[in-house]
Amino acid sequence: MQDAIQGEVTVELCLRSAAPSVARGRQDRVHDRVTELESKGVVADATVTYWNTRVCIPGTDDGPADRCPRVVGELLDAVADSDVSVEPYFRRREASHDADECVLALPVICLLLREDGEPCGIYPATEDGEGHTVSDGLDRLETGGSARNL
Repeated sequence: MQDAIQGEVTVELCLRSAAPSVARGRQDRVHDRVTELESKGVVADATVTYWNTRVCIPGTDDGPADRCPRVVGELLDAVADSDVSVEPYFRRREASHDADECVLALPVICLLLREDGEPCGIYPATEDGEGHTVSDGLDRLETGGSARNL
């Protein structure tokens, strides 16, 4: 992990919109923890973004990928030149309608931390072969530890 976060920290909590009921319970618990961090002033702001199970991969040719949620492109860009990977949590798969196209399967819950507007932490993620869950990121924030992984 990197140094502790120094600037204003915001959280974008990304949740799958059509999650099964068991997963919705997990989403609610994570949302409650994020809200608590915001109310205690640990994070300056917290927002929620809802996404689908799968999206077209951003950055490809014009077309459906242009409708990909902004945050997905931001997440992929943030890890592009780092030692952090969002795989296997974000998975590329063939589109069901076209074997030549790929889609990106998104996790049920994702936490994006920003410091002064720039991504500084993504959960879930893999670093040096070790997986870091959304809960790991929240635990670090709650205990005052470093949640930076980018």
